[in-house]
Amino acid sequence: MHVCKVREHGIGVVTLSEGSSPAWIQMMPTGDTAGVVEPALVRRAFDAVRLQSNALRLMSTERVADRLGRLHARLLAPESTLLQTWAREVSAHNGLSEPMVEWALRDLLGRMNTRALIALVEAEFGDRDPFGAPQMLAAHACSRSANPPSSVFHVLAGTVPTVAVEAIVLALLGRAPNVIKTSRNEPHVARLYLRALRQHAPDLASSVAVLTWEGGDQELERLACDQAAVVVAYGSNQTIDAMYGKCRFPTKFIGYGHRISFGIVTAAGHADRGTGPPALSRLCRDFALDASAFDQAGCMSMNCLFVHRAGPWTVEQIARGLAEDGFPHVEQTLPRGRLTPNIAAAQMQAIAVAEFEGRAFVAPTGAAIAFDRCRFEPSAGGRLLNVVPYSTDEELLAALEPLRGMLSTAAIDCGNAERGELTQRLSRMGVRRVVRPGRMQRPLWQRDHDGRPRIADWVDWTDVEP
Repeated sequence: MHVCKVREHGIGVVTLSEGSSPAWIQMMPTGDTAGVVEPALVRRAFDAVRLQSNALRLMSTERVADRLGRLHARLLAPESTLLQTWAREVSAHNGLSEPMVEWALRDLLGRMNTRALIALVEAEFGDRDPFGAPQMLAAHACSRSANPPSSVFHVLAGTVPTVAVEAIVLALLGRAPNVIKTSRNEPHVARLYLRALRQHAPDLASSVAVLTWEGGDQELERLACDQAAVVVAYGSNQTIDAMYGKCRFPTKFIGYGHRISFGIVTAAGHADRGTGPPALSRLCRDFALDASAFDQAGCMSMNCLFVHRAGPWTVEQIARGLAEDGFPHVEQTLPRGRLTPNIAAAQMQAIAVAEFEGRAFVAPTGAAIAFDRCRFEPSAGGRLLNVVPYSTDEELLAALEPLRGMLSTAAIDCGNAERGELTQRLSRMGVRRVVRPGRMQRPLWQRDHDGRPRIADWVDWTDVEP
């Protein structure tokens, strides 16, 4: 198989079988690749998106956000069936259920309306249009102008498919020509979104290219890192380390490796919610959603739930509530997908040991395990949640101490009076995001990611002193 490319609003890719004639060429959508990805194609991908850099930079934030917001509104319109079609295609490949994929896409696109996109740029840069001539910005003694990177290279993981949409949208808001390498486990969402973008905003789509090749190809990855001004990588810690090693100054590297998330139910949290069965049901359903989204494969998925011993419910009662009410409730609308053999085996082993000790509470597509002492217990995955007791904040923080630097999100059910102090102590432990139960995998759009700006880190600034 040989791959070459032609131009159509940016990059178009054709696939040629050996011995074929030009009449047999099958045209692929702009930005897509099929077959073997060769070094020449990677170079041409970067060259093609960089050709659009000046036109992209001259667009106002309002124009970019309006075009994207209109596209998202079309995709979410009641008469549109595109997202259902996308969900079928993605589900067939990566194992998540169709309702789960569609829910995730709808939730993300619903948060990325025109106003929210503009607000993100204003929050990150202190101005709606920071890419023009130098201007005075608040809290700065000199005039400033942001300079977008000549190109961004995104390396995506296959666990959370919606990250592909975020990668495209963020790059466009940051006026950055964007080359995306998808995971072979999830190559579809970036292409499907780019195809829709090409139909409704071809001038934006021309700044994006999507490639797919087997991870670990040293030549292609080093070449792509050499071509990019900014490399943004998602994946395992090993993947992040490998990509970082391929970058050379002055290329900027931003890596999002493995992180762990958890939940907390404080004694005061029980009091604020109430102590009856309805309160327990709401709590278990919220936490079940946090442990079910993306089948517990994301960094913001709940692994472990800490429950204060002074509350009206024991860890066993909450674990039972998760198995008998929380997980079945979520399953009705967001059914679990296919478990990988490794996750299925690890889950079966964890449940078997807990059942022998009388600590397992199992639903058909979800399970909770109750523990009797305070220690962080990572989940086997696939909607299995470990429920752990604690007596004091000091005991809780001691259990989290080995994970310092790896913590992502904490979902806290607590009283308003204690929220500030607990959040501050968790922040010092390295927790990057604090939410209420039920929101772990539904983050605000205008937020930092892993404790850093979403796009402001990509740019360079020119300062003009008075």
